[in-house]
Amino acid sequence: MPSGSRRTHTKSRNGCGQCKRRKIKCDERGPRCSNCCKREEQCDYELFEHPTSSPRRKRSKNPLSDQSSDRIIKYPSPLPSLPSMNLTHLELMHHYLTNTSLTLHEFRESGKRWEVIVPAQALSHEFLMHALLGVSALHIVQLRGMSKSTSRYLACARAHHNEAVTLFRSTVTEITPTNCTAAVAFSHLLLIFSSGIAQISDALHHHDNIDSLITVLASFRSYWKLSPPCSSG
Repeated sequence: MPSGSRRTHTKSRNGCGQCKRRKIKCDERGPRCSNCCKREEQCDYELFEHPTSSPRRKRSKNPLSDQSSDRIIKYPSPLPSLPSMNLTHLELMHHYLTNTSLTLHEFRESGKRWEVIVPAQALSHEFLMHALLGVSALHIVQLRGMSKSTSRYLACARAHHNEAVTLFRSTVTEITPTNCTAAVAFSHLLLIFSSGIAQISDALHHHDNIDSLITVLASFRSYWKLSPPCSSG
């Protein structure tokens, strides 16, 4: 018997699930293969897209990769740019919340006035935010002592203090229910800053307590001009 060439066929993995379970060759005709037509069974091709037009891919173990394109979150292009982050401000705010605010409680005070209310007001009133950061920077200097490493905190404290005073003068023309809490907190922080800066100045220049008192009183006198006129009504 002459040896003839063996008939070859192309193997395919796109057959329907019914033919694969019976281990028979599927002709892959949609919408229902001939084997399923003969047995009058529902074919996978009726439920899914025909494999000849879009080959079936291996199922991924990652469920996110199997999501349809309409479910994928699409972000606007280009993405909005974020402002640069000021790490010094974050450091000063962190120090205020975890250290400085805890020293401002009155005797047996149980509220969260300086930890919660004042920082929340500072988010709406920039002059109060600068006053808060200035006191925080000055507190760091007092805790660590004057040195080359803390000199930048002293300069930062004075810069925030000056900005706070400038903003208060330019934005607060009268005390209203909207700004009264921020104004009261601002006045407290100014007094605290004046006392603290006087102590540091005396330590740097070896002044006595009388000089410190004069420095504080001079600061209070200048702050008195900041108070807006109160309405008589």
